[in-house]
Amino acid sequence: MNLLESMVIQELDRLSAEYLDMEELEQNLEYRDSAKTQKQKLLMDLAAYQRKAEEYGKGLRDLYLDKVKGIISESDFLTMEKDFSAEKVRLEQLTAAAQQHLPELNAQIAAGDNSRELVEQYIHSAHLTREMVEILIDHIVAGKRTPGEKAPPVEIHWNF
Repeated sequence: MNLLESMVIQELDRLSAEYLDMEELEQNLEYRDSAKTQKQKLLMDLAAYQRKAEEYGKGLRDLYLDKVKGIISESDFLTMEKDFSAEKVRLEQLTAAAQQHLPELNAQIAAGDNSRELVEQYIHSAHLTREMVEILIDHIVAGKRTPGEKAPPVEIHWNF
């Protein structure tokens, strides 16, 4: 086994011990569960915002019909139309913000799941395989060996 391979396996073993530490694991699961809870709340809020925005759109149409039929005055129509439109725009902005936040939460949930699964899958490997390298490692930076040192400094950039 060459030096670089052994360094990668040692680092992988260290990471597996870190990720599989019970306290650490519980914290990661709580974080992932928190993100899942946030996502569920966000989806419920998003549905409520969309429903209310549609109601305000229908309200604006009904308000216009009431004005045309002479049920309300022009000044009342203008006052209510302004309020309805402002609330509809506010709800549309909240909907857009929620939709932008949703991919971030999905990424947090996926990252929490993927890191642990990847490390568990390759725990205590004796040798690196091409598959392991492609899945686990983004790139490795090997520095210049300094005199008096056995090995050059190595920096491993993981995919998780």
